[in-house]
Amino acid sequence: MTDKVYKAKQLRRVIQLLANLLTDESQMMQIADLYPYWQPSDYKYKKGEIFQYGVNDDGEAQLYIVLKTHKTTPSVTPDSNPELYKKVGFNENGIPIWTQPISNRDAYNKGDTAYHEGAVWESDKI
Repeated sequence: MTDKVYKAKQLRRVIQLLANLLTDESQMMQIADLYPYWQPSDYKYKKGEIFQYGVNDDGEAQLYIVLKTHKTTPSVTPDSNPELYKKVGFNENGIPIWTQPISNRDAYNKGDTAYHEGAVWESDKI
């Protein structure tokens, strides 16, 4: 491994560690691709860890927060066990939490709903 590759891996790890300090789910979702992927076999997750597994309805990385320290097994996936994992980016009613779009690629379409500042909003943009 070259020195540049090693340093790039270290920098990515630092960014991941800093990302795990976020508590605002809309901020987490804005950098979802920086979180590590879920490890399905014999990996010990600690409560509060964040990872990506699958994609959301917008085709973007779906994040999960670990609710209880445990060791993973391939048959218990994050999307199948709400006692171990919380899906990031949705309020208690399953409505997506609003995030600031970065470009027209992730902009809200007309009729899309999002939870923001205590209310559910519907986009009227085309």
